[in-house]
Amino acid sequence: MTTMRAIYARPAAILVVIAALDQWSKAWAMEALSRAEPWALYGWARTPEGFIKVIDSWFWFRYAENRAAAFSLTQSIPGAVRMPLLIIISLAAIVGVIVWLKRLGPDAKIMQISLGLILGGAIGNLIDRVSMGYVVDFIDWHLRSRDPSWTFPTFNIADSAIVCGGILVFLFGGKEERRNRGEAVAPEGLPEASEDPLTEDLPKGG
Repeated sequence: MTTMRAIYARPAAILVVIAALDQWSKAWAMEALSRAEPWALYGWARTPEGFIKVIDSWFWFRYAENRAAAFSLTQSIPGAVRMPLLIIISLAAIVGVIVWLKRLGPDAKIMQISLGLILGGAIGNLIDRVSMGYVVDFIDWHLRSRDPSWTFPTFNIADSAIVCGGILVFLFGGKEERRNRGEAVAPEGLPEASEDPLTEDLPKGG
């Protein structure tokens, strides 16, 4: 039990914080930014003219409903297939991360933080897909003042957590994996110690 707590306590705490913050921010976005225009007017992602200009030239809060995966991936897949597929993929990813944490063991602190961020983001978006059939996005980065087409796909706090966790995994995951394998192999690979190393090489008397 102590080992399991050492493995999962940190990721679980991060997961709860990220998922709660994500859901709270989405509830705020739906209340403050959304409009009553029919979804059909906007195709697969509704982006009504409800926005807050945080920094006019590049940073707005702008409401959108994403029925595809991140960055509009899987948009071409029919909705009846796409949503169950995305839910299954999310659940499989969550299970995979939990198994990975167990394999890394209690000493992989950075990976616990990284995978906790990914878990929190995945669960935050999964809650949206299961409860509403789409993911709420509202963070909008762009350079509309230079060119209206220079916009980054609208995203949310869950997406941000997944990206940050993924960057940490890329930077530190291999190191902690190698360290974990090294700690597992080292005890078996050590040479057997001599019972009396101080006298082992002394010349024997005639």
